Amino acid sequence: MSKVDGMLLTDLPGVGSSLAERMITCLGQAEDVWDALRVGDIERLAEVDGLSGNRALSLCRDFASSGWQLSSKDATGVRGESGIESVACGSTEGIGKKEGVGPFLATSEAEKIHHKLIEELAKNARSKATSNRLKLLMPYSLSRVAELNSRRVLIANAMELTSSHGETATELRESLGGISRLSWPQMRCERVVVCADDKVAERLSPLKKWCRVLRISSSETWKDYTVFSEVTWVGEGGPKGKTPDNWNIVAANAPLGLVLPERTIAWAKHNLKALQSLSSIRSIVLPKNVPTAEAITEAVIDLKTLASVLGELGDKGENSEALQMVKDELWKVAKQIESEVQTTVSEEMAGAQLSLQGSDMLDMLADANLLQRRIASATEEVIDSAITEANNDLSTFLGQAGINLPRGIFSSAWPPKLDRSALEKVEIEIDERLELDRTQTTLRLARNLTPLISACDSAIRSLIEVDAWLTIADWAQKEECIMPKMVKSGVWVDKGRHLLLGFNPDPVTYGIGEAAKLKGDRQSVALLTGANSGGKTTLLEMLAQITILAHMGLPVPAKAACVGHIEKLHIIAKASGTQSAGALEQTLRKLAEVLTTPGKRLVLADELEAITEPGAAARILAGMFGAAIDHPDICMLTVTHLAPQLLKASGRKLRIDGIEARGLDENLDLIVDRTPRRNHLARSTPELIVRRLVQQCEGDAQSLFADILAGFSDEADSNSPTTSLASVTA
Repeated sequence: MSKVDGMLLTDLPGVGSSLAERMITCLGQAEDVWDALRVGDIERLAEVDGLSGNRALSLCRDFASSGWQLSSKDATGVRGESGIESVACGSTEGIGKKEGVGPFLATSEAEKIHHKLIEELAKNARSKATSNRLKLLMPYSLSRVAELNSRRVLIANAMELTSSHGETATELRESLGGISRLSWPQMRCERVVVCADDKVAERLSPLKKWCRVLRISSSETWKDYTVFSEVTWVGEGGPKGKTPDNWNIVAANAPLGLVLPERTIAWAKHNLKALQSLSSIRSIVLPKNVPTAEAITEAVIDLKTLASVLGELGDKGENSEALQMVKDELWKVAKQIESEVQTTVSEEMAGAQLSLQGSDMLDMLADANLLQRRIASATEEVIDSAITEANNDLSTFLGQAGINLPRGIFSSAWPPKLDRSALEKVEIEIDERLELDRTQTTLRLARNLTPLISACDSAIRSLIEVDAWLTIADWAQKEECIMPKMVKSGVWVDKGRHLLLGFNPDPVTYGIGEAAKLKGDRQSVALLTGANSGGKTTLLEMLAQITILAHMGLPVPAKAACVGHIEKLHIIAKASGTQSAGALEQTLRKLAEVLTTPGKRLVLADELEAITEPGAAARILAGMFGAAIDHPDICMLTVTHLAPQLLKASGRKLRIDGIEARGLDENLDLIVDRTPRRNHLARSTPELIVRRLVQQCEGDAQSLFADILAGFSDEADSNSPTTSLASVTA
């Protein structure tokens, strides 16, 4: 199969046969659709009727994240370490979907955090094209480790360039800001494309969007098409010998850029800013032995003639400017010279005298025309001299455009006048030469531009990829991010930071699973306790952000980090209220599926107990945590206010960590250490408020609050992780 039909396109989520056909019609052919999906050409896809920009982005993300790929026989350019991540689509026969690949972002909360991270990254993009490319970044699951490692190399190389070659990076940033995806302008050309062969006509069919494409009938010849002002004849059957004016004769296999030269030049003008940026990038002196710089060099290596061709874009022809100037000034200059001739003759004849003898007068009486001839003879030399000078002046003027002066353009009779018909012929000749010059210039430019079209398109795509990695490198430097170490399981961060709070938060060091640095922290399941607003949810979100960034191959906001490879990330947000019986059943089914289905995953849950009443929630969740502990491939961190009840209900060893608040300040804001204490049940906000009231009240009220506070202390002692673990062991 040389191209993808509607059946394969309809395998994409949400693409029906009708949309598939519209996509093919708009983009040209099925390979172009796959190519746009592969490179994330959102603008181009959004041109399809009924496909919005957001929907185009969604389709590109689905394609990027669902495991669709090309078989090796169809890959025409995998350049991992050089800076180019994607595979070039030649034939799409080898496109197929990896077995067993599901969404890494397994919950809507995980998708939300990913979306916010991508939006934050995209803000740093220098161009819309790079922004759209960044929006396509999706996490790689465990089954796509090779692709993840390849991207990590690309990002690390980009970080090396920005950190070690600052001046070069600055030059690149300025030029890359002008990069955009190349597109064809919407236009109709007057030129008619004609051929005499069915196969040639089929090859020319993509041009129908821009001009008329005709296939002659058996009874026609090329002469039947001289009625059109501009014609390109493709292949056999065209005129032999002299070619009609404004005709373009090309071979049957001529590139489409030469078949419709006006379209080719319009493409260059339409994409001028991006092409100038390409030319500028090619002129930058790049360092040797730096992979990202080498990728840029490779991307623009075939654009040696681009700068000179762009310099020709404004040319109207070798003689066009002179021709146009002469045309614009012709009548004005001719009238002025005509006036000067008459003035010169008048001035020369002002002092002239005609002497007549008696016999002359008698002769004139006999011949009435004799006086006329005598006067003409007396003025002939003056008029001829003036006309000769005028001819020289007008010839010099026309000679600027290579036009010869017609004979007899001035009459020798008095007063000397221009021959308007002769001057009109000069004007017609100028128009013909202008048109010929324009045609020759158009064809010459098209010949020079045509081989650059695919090279420029390839370069732009490669540079958008490179700019995406450089943008991430700049962002990483600004946010003080580092490349995490990918490990077998778990997640651990040293001085990690939440990226999306709008301020610089206190750094946190924490970890669970085998990734944790301390052996005592390597349990796969942990409960996180602490006061409200103490930072528990923020810690969950930070771990989620670092996990997502790491699985996208990107740097993370931490001093150091280890992240375990997983297939799925489950982020479960706090429920808004107690669920109905049906909703509770559905929630428990989904949670049980997560905790019992094979596959490496990370579960980050916020107050699961909110789904039902506290007593029942403790018994249910104790069983769920037991399943998580028994699952060999699950790491789970849960924020909870039911740690004592869960310990009691589970009868198992549960790791309980706490974000401990030392108290409240005068504004009732928590004074808190955001890094959790290991094996510690943290105090709640109500306990801190009661403690504050004990300090501030007097008399009976103080005694009341002291008794209440003692109850908190007794509960903490009887339900501390150490006590509970000891009693369970006994």
